[in-house]
Amino acid sequence: MQKTHSSGPARACDPTLDMAITGLMAALVFTGTYFFKIPTAFGYTHLGDCMIILTVCLFGTRRGMLAGAIGAGLSDFIAGYAAWVLPTIVLKGGWALIMGLIMYRLLPHFKYSWLAGAVTGNNVLADALHQAEVRTTADTWHGMELTWSNILHFVYTTLAGKHLFWPLVLAVVLLLALFAASIRDRQQLARALPLGLCALMTPAWFIVLRTHSIQHGWFTWRALGLTVFAGLAFLYYCCDVRQIAKRLKRT
Repeated sequence: MQKTHSSGPARACDPTLDMAITGLMAALVFTGTYFFKIPTAFGYTHLGDCMIILTVCLFGTRRGMLAGAIGAGLSDFIAGYAAWVLPTIVLKGGWALIMGLIMYRLLPHFKYSWLAGAVTGNNVLADALHQAEVRTTADTWHGMELTWSNILHFVYTTLAGKHLFWPLVLAVVLLLALFAASIRDRQQLARALPLGLCALMTPAWFIVLRTHSIQHGWFTWRALGLTVFAGLAFLYYCCDVRQIAKRLKRT
């Protein structure tokens, strides 16, 4: 049974495995620092820091500190920067410690967004929240603000202008009545319920992301293929038209 560690993921009880993981990650830090480096005015930049972040995320703060200090310090020593070995060990170890405290103590639910941000150079969490806000808040489409009142009014006026609104309402009511009358039994309905939920996924997606769905309707409508397929499968498994005749005979 593994013991939980307050500064990272569960720590392996086997010291040999612990040493092997730390050594492997130190080697990755060394490789990223020594071989993948870009000269700058103040020395060079490298991929070793990404390996330190990866170690802290996956194996905890202590291993991240050791891997960062050993790998980066060894890289400086072999590269001829012997004067920087001790400062590098202190800086990389301290950096991993601070990173671990932030990831596991202050922001434990967002630790992998730190990893993604370090690799891509962007604030991944902020970008994701911004994109979600853009696609769920009201925007404009052909000069109309995409609020629910405007959308419903547009649908009603469009259908009413073509004299289709009330015929469609009547058709929906009749279809619901036929569905209720043709259900095989409750057990079949319960078994087919997952298919019904799948059929509702696309309409739910359109409702939540209404701005994106309407503005890009020329291709988002293709997602309705899931609704058609799952809906027909749902009706096939839970409905039988012969049940309508049986229920009519009983009445």
